[in-house]
Amino acid sequence: MASPQMVKNIQKLSKDLSRVINLLPREDLYTSVANPNYAADYLFEMKVLFSLLDHMTKGGWSGSVENRQGQGNIVLPRKPGLKRNFSYFILENKVTKEKWQVVHGTKIKDPFGELRAPDISLQVGNAGVNPTYRDIKAIWDAKLRGKEDSLTNKRISDSEYQSFAWLRENLRVPRPNSADDPLAGWPQAFEVSALITNGDGPTENDQVLLNNGVSITRHFQNATTPTHPRRQLHKPLRPKKIVRLGGISKIKV
Repeated sequence: MASPQMVKNIQKLSKDLSRVINLLPREDLYTSVANPNYAADYLFEMKVLFSLLDHMTKGGWSGSVENRQGQGNIVLPRKPGLKRNFSYFILENKVTKEKWQVVHGTKIKDPFGELRAPDISLQVGNAGVNPTYRDIKAIWDAKLRGKEDSLTNKRISDSEYQSFAWLRENLRVPRPNSADDPLAGWPQAFEVSALITNGDGPTENDQVLLNNGVSITRHFQNATTPTHPRRQLHKPLRPKKIVRLGGISKIKV
């Protein structure tokens, strides 16, 4: 079960956001969770989501809510669902008019027709209610260690990490610093598609993470908590060249 302090932390974030994008849910964020065993995990996802929105709307972006439900309610999924059934958020740069959708917990069709649901996805501004991998530019998963959001040295498991790296690859999410990666200048916790946790990272070494185009935001407190490895250490994959030698094609990296 979630601690009372964790509930207060999320409610404060929600109230801060409500001043700029009318976000404050009409429901109790804890007692409304269907299965109390998952309340803490759900609230940590909210902390990660609201921290991103709070930082962006204080830093030159406007925020709004799309797909409000009856009486203007904001409805976020308790488990993976279809985007058309839930609310999501629009961020627009006040100067450049660059626009993005920040979507919590809904399904995305991968290149093979399978539905995948990262905790948070960054979708292009014109993405519809049936998004595919072509609409996705970044993903983040929240991993709570323990039952409250206090910092701990408990690790993300290697299998959790590998599952996220596999998800990033299967959704064709752009690698950090590639031509179609939009996260330059985003807050440090979100500058790379990452697993975000109040705990520590997996036992995989940094070269594995860099090879997979993934980072870990360890000991997360807010959007300014840095990822590891940092964005500048990620290098986009070099394109492969096909060289013909004596009528035989060879791939040169």
